[in-house]
Amino acid sequence: MRYIFKFGGTSLENVQKIKSVAAFITGFKHENNCELVVVVSAMGKTTNTLEALAKEVSTSPSPFPYARLLTQGEMISASLLAIALETLNEKTAILSASEIPISAAGDPTNSIITSINAEKITKHLKDKIVIVPGFQGYNNSQPCTLGRGGSDTTAVALSKALSADVKIFTDVDGFFATDPNKFGKSKKLEEINIRSAIELAHSGAKVLDKRCLELANTFKPSLEVLKSQTSEGTKVKYFPIETFQIDGVSCKNDIVFVKIPHKKTEFLQMSFKNNNFSPLFEEFVFGKFHAFAMSKEEYSRFESQTSLETECENADLVVICGSGFTFFKEFMQKMQNAVKKCEIQVKYCCLHPTFLKMLVPAGQGEKLTKSLKIEFNL
Repeated sequence: MRYIFKFGGTSLENVQKIKSVAAFITGFKHENNCELVVVVSAMGKTTNTLEALAKEVSTSPSPFPYARLLTQGEMISASLLAIALETLNEKTAILSASEIPISAAGDPTNSIITSINAEKITKHLKDKIVIVPGFQGYNNSQPCTLGRGGSDTTAVALSKALSADVKIFTDVDGFFATDPNKFGKSKKLEEINIRSAIELAHSGAKVLDKRCLELANTFKPSLEVLKSQTSEGTKVKYFPIETFQIDGVSCKNDIVFVKIPHKKTEFLQMSFKNNNFSPLFEEFVFGKFHAFAMSKEEYSRFESQTSLETECENADLVVICGSGFTFFKEFMQKMQNAVKKCEIQVKYCCLHPTFLKMLVPAGQGEKLTKSLKIEFNL
């Protein structure tokens, strides 16, 4: 059996945790008699520190040197983990993106993987644990990064190249129906539909990176999210969507609800395409206007790069994810009950078989999320 393990920054934030992870890896390897590739993130907040240092030197650093700097955190994690494993008599091989290689293209600080040659990894797996610094690619003989959350993407991409199962170890026990940190005790999911996981990631859940999940939906590896050094988490599944179930509710604050006159619609579409804007939901007809929503950060960029006159207001986005929503009247009744109990005006509602998106006034999203949690017993 072959596995890809991925450990995030919180699992590796200090030497003691790195030693503990090394012991866990060694125990798993011998208990299961398997081949292991370990993808690592930078320790703790290392990437943030490196970003801040670069900005002290220059407010607009050159892309490739900047990307090279940011990838150093993962190299430190990989080296320290290798040292810890070898003190436990495990042979290791560290393979960077350039050594594998993991070829990438596009923006040096947010590149996409174009190909992976797994030959060197496979060769080393015969007698070693292979450690791969996540988050990095190789573009025209230069290091580049895969963007924030890129180590998750590295792990899923390697699972395709190596035909391996993926276990992503993080600081949470898996997926929950609602965020336990915001809404108290919540139901932990033993498994989650990939579409639900993607929608939750888009609407603010931070369990797995949305790009990693999109990649998983393409290649469909065996994928599980677990708390670091545990054996049971949430398995990502690719089952049909006809069965009715609620997987989770997520709330995203700091949303801007934007309206433009119909006659500007074509210009808006070109602006989205040319400037790579990504609304949180597709534009729709809203009276005499077309409307859409985006984060405040994205709206600031949109406003500075386009000349459109818009009407806008702050809002929260609440997303319910699951399956079979359009086939069961009980779902809509319960949803309406939750809204009515909150006495909230829903500005926008989009129903799909696997999700329901609602835009509500700013500051009301968490109130509605709590009401939905109670109504659906999450």
